[in-house]
Amino acid sequence: MSWDSLFQIGVLLAGSGATGIAVKAFFDRHKLKVDGVAVLSDTALEQLAAIRTELNQAKTDIVKFRTSLHAHEMWDRQILRTLADRGIEVDPPPELYFL
Repeated sequence: MSWDSLFQIGVLLAGSGATGIAVKAFFDRHKLKVDGVAVLSDTALEQLAAIRTELNQAKTDIVKFRTSLHAHEMWDRQILRTLADRGIEVDPPPELYFL
């Protein structure tokens, strides 16, 4: 078989429908994998954004909670002093737990 004949067979096979379909299927499969990865990445980024929002809200809530605990403790001490100044003895309030 000559090189010319092999070349003609190669051109015939490359241009045939079966080879074209096989090549197209290979590249489509690869494209589906890439598209799947992109969808997963987008979903992960959306979830991460939601988690960051929740975390920021939790941090804000903790700051507000700590502030209110401090104010409550100061008020408790003031009331204890006022009562003591008037001769009224009471047990101290329970300790507040600071985060």
